Amino acid sequence: MTDRRAWSWFTSVFASPCRRLPRVKASALPILLVAACLYWLASAAAEPSQESKSPKSLRKAWTTSRVVGSPDPPPPFRIVRAFANLKFTHPLLLARCPGSGRLLVGEQAGVLYSFVDKPDAKADLFFDLRKEIKTVHLLPDAKEVEAVYGLAFHPDFAKNRQCFVCYTLRGKQRPNLADGTRVSRSSFRAPFPETNALS
Repeated sequence: MTDRRAWSWFTSVFASPCRRLPRVKASALPILLVAACLYWLASAAAEPSQESKSPKSLRKAWTTSRVVGSPDPPPPFRIVRAFANLKFTHPLLLARCPGSGRLLVGEQAGVLYSFVDKPDAKADLFFDLRKEIKTVHLLPDAKEVEAVYGLAFHPDFAKNRQCFVCYTLRGKQRPNLADGTRVSRSSFRAPFPETNALS
């Protein structure tokens, strides 16, 4: 089909119906636009939404659950004493010494014990912060070590034997000091379980 014949076919199909349309006055144009919008809104509301078209009814209902806990009760458990020979007063921390099979427990009063990770273990004194911390007097309002709260080992503990202890100091006049929380770096000269001096 040549370009001229294609153009004449196009105008005969699309242009001739447009010639037959009645002329619309300019004042009626807004009314026609409003009517077209209302028709479009009404037809959109009448169509079913995509959610209602989704096949929810085709999914199988769950009849069993693998969720453990609320609202299902947790499986039964019992408390077992791991170390029958050990007893501590207000223990606040538990840490594993890297490169050894020993655990360390810190009592609130500032005493740390070490023991082998075995059911029949017996605790050995690791160190006593109350005796080993020699810098309490540098804080005028401090009286003594109040509590130990944390213990972390240096990443290279096997070589440098250093760890870090977090503790608080008790005041002379009032129990809580404004600047009473301390972190001390400790170096241990001897292997476990002997008492080691802080440097």
